[in-house]
Amino acid sequence: MGEMLRRIVSPDSSQTDLDVVSSLVWHSVSDALEKSELPESLIAKFDQFEANVERQGRNEFYTLLRETAEKNSWSDLLVDGTYLDQLLRYT
Repeated sequence: MGEMLRRIVSPDSSQTDLDVVSSLVWHSVSDALEKSELPESLIAKFDQFEANVERQGRNEFYTLLRETAEKNSWSDLLVDGTYLDQLLRYT
């Protein structure tokens, strides 16, 4: 997951850049979650993820991605209770 995200997200990614790669971010993280112990039924499909991003705030999500890219700590995205966790689960 981290290798793919390092390739597509950087600390200076523009909103347009992140709009283009949003589905790749979802795919990378959801694949990692599917390999975890989290039941698949709790992992949001892409359309639900997009709705969650809109509800929680696209700018906040993009800020999270840029900050994570700056720290180069992609595993932080999988920690329960994080902002991204809210986006990737059915609510």
